[in-house]
Amino acid sequence: MNDVSPARRISTEAISPAKFAHFVLRTGQLDTMAEWYRTLLNARVVFRDQMLCFLSYDDEHHRLALINMPGAGVRDPHSTGTDHVAYS
Repeated sequence: MNDVSPARRISTEAISPAKFAHFVLRTGQLDTMAEWYRTLLNARVVFRDQMLCFLSYDDEHHRLALINMPGAGVRDPHSTGTDHVAYS
């Protein structure tokens, strides 16, 4: 007897996304990061408050979300975490 229902089975097939959705960064420099990415990606701010900033450069609601973390220090270059995100 199979103890796993069909809804709970885990697929072993690779999942390839249909397209890029968005990425999220935490920062202690919300204004600077928002302006830098707005300029870099030719994006527009679609939502902004004291905690979050969403930017988009196409018809997607947001391609980049910035989370404000006041007081966050500069990342140690020897620590783990995202190294970069690339677009083509």
